Amino acid sequence: MSTQHLIDPSQETEFDGGDLGPHGGGHSRKPQVLIADNSGGALRTTQEFFEDEGVNTIALQSLEAAKLVIFFNIRVLDAIVLDGRLTDDEEPRDRSGYDLALETFNQYEDCPPIIIYSRYDDRPRFDIDWDVIPFVSKDQSRKVLVNTVRERIKRRQLDSQSGGPRSADIPAHLSPPYIILDAPGGDAYRLAAALKRYDIQAHTCPSVSALAEAAPYLPPAMYIIDFGACEREEGMKAIRSLKESRDSFLPAYVVALADDDEFGYDAAQSGADFFKVKESAETDALELILRMSQHAAQLLQTRLVEIRYKQLIRHLRQIRESGAHGMAAPIKTVELTLDGPLLLPEEQLVLTALYTQMLSIGEGEADAGTIELCLEGAEMLANDRGQRSDVHEWVERATQHSPNFTLAWFKEEFLEERYEDDGEEGDN
Repeated sequence: MSTQHLIDPSQETEFDGGDLGPHGGGHSRKPQVLIADNSGGALRTTQEFFEDEGVNTIALQSLEAAKLVIFFNIRVLDAIVLDGRLTDDEEPRDRSGYDLALETFNQYEDCPPIIIYSRYDDRPRFDIDWDVIPFVSKDQSRKVLVNTVRERIKRRQLDSQSGGPRSADIPAHLSPPYIILDAPGGDAYRLAAALKRYDIQAHTCPSVSALAEAAPYLPPAMYIIDFGACEREEGMKAIRSLKESRDSFLPAYVVALADDDEFGYDAAQSGADFFKVKESAETDALELILRMSQHAAQLLQTRLVEIRYKQLIRHLRQIRESGAHGMAAPIKTVELTLDGPLLLPEEQLVLTALYTQMLSIGEGEADAGTIELCLEGAEMLANDRGQRSDVHEWVERATQHSPNFTLAWFKEEFLEERYEDDGEEGDN
């Protein structure tokens, strides 16, 4: 699942009833609907029904995860479906879904439509305009729910000249947020207060499970895991989950905090980017701010690299389709990328192979096989920076096609480093 913007405005939609594109015209796309239900079985069934109807969904089981995902993605959601009793179906006093609906509706201008979907009709207990926040009973067919969502999305578009704000309206680089595990035994309150003194609004999440559930749908944040607020294994699992939830171009930065050095090894083994023994809240906050500035700079660099990879693909496709001679444009893009910092070994190898091949072509004409191999290499980089691709296999095929695709010494150095890494992992 993509962890970049939740909506791709270029996606086509099978959702009938008019164009649901970014501004009511042009390319259409599938609507994006958030569904929150504490019953795992009901959640899966509802999600599957929406997906069958041509709707993209974000399915969440906890109240805390829903709050985080809504906060960070309110402008890219087309609708929100909430279980009325989002914490405990059997508790008549549970009003968490209703409270979240009201809180969300009152907090955000041009809020996406919110629908309460519940087995229990608790409406008499709430002073809510039920025409604004409709109720659908779970005793009704799910088709009724889908039709209600469809009608509300269309009504919102008619009410808004622009069709409602969409992902294209969101700045590409907002400052990465700070998200702190706030559980009993931790120091989230003091740390958040210290950060606020520097005009930083930290967000908290009360459980490891909710944090892991929400993470794939959040921006590239700094996550702060306090081992004093969770069990050792739970903290390690949270760190691994957070690191794995992000893609290569939008990595999470995970900080592990503890009262002493005892947890340093565990944090490193789990993949934490930084481990810190807690001092005062003020000192810890300043250290985190410094680390965040470095993380934000890295995000800008990886974003720039991603843009250049896409640019490289466009150049190569233009050459393929037009039959043009020369590699001047793609060579320049590769040179600029190679000159940048923070490249992974896989990226260095593929870029170097492309560069030597392109230099050998110069102003001449590349054969079709060479262009296809160059495109394949560029697409590997644009997809995941080469991390999950078989770079070695691509290099072998490329050098069999043309020896100009790589420098022998660089290839050997990369493979030696890769095998050493694999061996170390096997020893652990």
